[in-house]
Amino acid sequence: MRFFLFMCLFFVSCFGPIGPEQRVRTFYKDLESASSLSSLEEHFSSAESLGEFEVPIKPYEVKKLKFVSLNEKASDKVFLTVDLELSKGRDQIEVRKIFELSKISEDWKIDKIENVKTYIEIEKSIEIKKPL
Repeated sequence: MRFFLFMCLFFVSCFGPIGPEQRVRTFYKDLESASSLSSLEEHFSSAESLGEFEVPIKPYEVKKLKFVSLNEKASDKVFLTVDLELSKGRDQIEVRKIFELSKISEDWKIDKIENVKTYIEIEKSIEIKKPL
């Protein structure tokens, strides 16, 4: 009986609405395997928000994702500060980003992403462009 109760709680927690931190985690996980821009639309509140997002071209991969702070401005709007580390071989990029997220029908969506600071340590130049 306890096992059944535990499994029910586990499935409810896995398939329920996701919070702001989980939205950012799943966004970067999906970004690494995205085949098209449209496959990332589910993370954003509008297509315009996605169009403004810029990342280094592949094959940079996310090595570290650390949540620095969460500032709640209202019950349906938060600002989440994230430290992100991308790498390819010995090249490394460290970025601090501020995500503006809104709660839309019990789910958190990304409104805006802003770079606060960037540290780049590379041997060759890199190209920055919109994904896919």
